[in-house]
Amino acid sequence: MFVIATGDGGFIPLVRRLHALNKYVVVVSTDDPESGVVNALLKTVADEYHQVPMSQVSVKSQM
Repeated sequence: MFVIATGDGGFIPLVRRLHALNKYVVVVSTDDPESGVVNALLKTVADEYHQVPMSQVSVKSQM
């Protein structure tokens, strides 16, 4: 099993190559708008796609 943390469609050839090698591929990305849009084809070529909700994560900096 391979887990790829990205939303970049440039990883589609890697996912396809891993499938050719009979590997299971999970793609994980965030819903953070600053991270950009997740490539729709990448979602479909992965065996599983998961999106981590960043809206529930609170980061506070204290100075």
